Formats: sequence, C-alpha cells, structure tokens
Amino acid sequence: MLFSAGLALPALFPGVFTILFGIGLLTGLGVSCTGTGAALAAVGRAVPPERRGEMIGLASAGGSLGQAAMVPLAQSLLGSLGAVVTLGILALTMLVILPVARSIEWGPPAQQAGPAPTGLAGLPDLARMALRDRDFALLTAGFFACGFQLAFLTMHLPSHVTLCGLPAGLGAMALMTIGLFNIPGSWLCGRVSNYMRPELALGWIYLLRSVAIACYMLAPPSEFGTLVFAAVMGFVWLGTIPLTSAAISRRFGVVDLGALYGVCFLSHQLGGFLGAGAGAVLLEVMGSYAIFWPVMILVGLAATMMNWMARPPERVMA
Repeated sequence: MLFSAGLALPALFPGVFTILFGIGLLTGLGVSCTGTGAALAAVGRAVPPERRGEMIGLASAGGSLGQAAMVPLAQSLLGSLGAVVTLGILALTMLVILPVARSIEWGPPAQQAGPAPTGLAGLPDLARMALRDRDFALLTAGFFACGFQLAFLTMHLPSHVTLCGLPAGLGAMALMTIGLFNIPGSWLCGRVSNYMRPELALGWIYLLRSVAIACYMLAPPSEFGTLVFAAVMGFVWLGTIPLTSAAISRRFGVVDLGALYGVCFLSHQLGGFLGAGAGAVLLEVMGSYAIFWPVMILVGLAATMMNWMARPPERVMA
C-alpha cells in the first residue's frame, strides 16, 4: 500500500514535492518492505539447505521477469498516455499484490525447531555481532559495489545512450534486455552456490561486470554493442542476491536471514544512492558520463578482491 501510494501521489497531484515525497520516500519504504530481503528470507526458510541457493535464485528470477515485462509496458504507456496516467496505472497494478500477500504474509507461521528469530528490539545487537565478523563485513562492503553499479546503470544508461546519439528508445530496450537475461542468470547463479563457495562466485561476478563495463566504455557507441552489454550485465545483474543470501545463511543459518540480509542490503542501497546521485551531479556539471565509467570499473574490482579475501565459515549452518 505504501508502494502504491507513492506512485499515486504524484499522479494525483503532480509537482516537485509530491514526486520527492511519493516516489522518493513512500515507494522507497514500500520497496524495502516488499523486496528481496523479505521474499528471499521466506524462501530460504521454506526449502532444504541443498536447494536453498537454487530456489532463492529462482525467486530472484521472478523479479527479473517483472522487469522484462513492465519496462516496455511502462515505456508504451508513457508514449501514449503521458507520465501522470502511467503512474496512476502502475499504482493500481501494485494493488493486485494485496490478495496474494494476504494469503501468504498473514498465514500462520510454520512450526520450526531451533532458536526463535531475533525480534526488532534485538536487531542492533544482531547487526553489531554480524559486522564484527570480518568476513561478513567484507561481504557487506562488496555489496556496496553492486548497488553502486546497478543504480547508475538503471538511472543513467538511457541518458548515456541518448547523449551518444543513439535512438532514445534504445535505453528502454537495454533495460528490458537486462531483465530478460537476468531470468536465467539469477537461477544459474543461485544454482552455482550449491557447488562453489558463494564468496568466490561473487568475486567472479564483480570481475565479469568490470570487464563488461570496460569493453563498453572503450567500444564505439552502437545499438548492437549496447544490447550486447545489456545482455552480459543482465546475466549477472541480480545474481549477487542469491549468492549473498547463500553466503549469509552458510555463516549464520536462516533463522535471522532476513534481518542479516537487511544489514548487508543497507550497504547495497548506500552504494545505489551514491551511484545514482553522483551520476546526476556529474551530468549536470560536465554534460557527460565519460569520467564515471573508470570509477565503475575500480569499484567492481575492489568488490572482487573483498569477496575473494573472505574466508569460508568454520562450520556451515543448515
């Protein structure tokens, strides 16, 4: 309901304040309550340990399927009906989730053996305990790079494409391609966690992203090159989510997976804030993103090293 209200407010009362308050604050709160932290924690508790990574990856792929479907739909609505009507339609679409949420979220909890989850009052102590773990801290710091890179590309890739003289619709097509290729990519990355230590796989993902960004930066701008870049990035776009969840659950178990993933995801969102914000400031000051691409590469390489420096847990939790 917060998510829907955040979209509906600027649709009903268009203006700078309603955009900042609605989309900036209310949808931000809505995403935090309905996003990967809540969904993947539920999946992690519901499946056996040997299939946890694969099933979390499958759940992540569901989000990508939504992205692949909604981006072209929203783009079409924007072109034919305008931004205000499109926001209103998206707000109503969000309400379709409510009947599904009622049947799942408010269902009676399953009886599970083991310790009870940490309550809200114990969250600060849980966060401090986890961050004192050197390897969890490295995992959390590496997740910053994920948010930094993805937020910049989501917010600014369409603008970069236009600045390069390419068709304006190519940006939306690139975002749709990212979502499309992330469907098999998320599932595969989750499955990889069954056979490879998640921190090692995360390092390879950040390295692949850095190489892809470097190639895109150095290649002449073209429609084909942009779509190839989007496909490569899409394949590992949200692959970090099942792998990060798997790394946390192997180290701490699944009882507090949602809370601990939330601690880690805070770093991701700080990176996203800086990536999107710095790109906007840079465009305003310099008129292009030219000097930002090397920064994206360095951030990705730093995340690779952080994850490869993480040690395996002394005892793998179920």
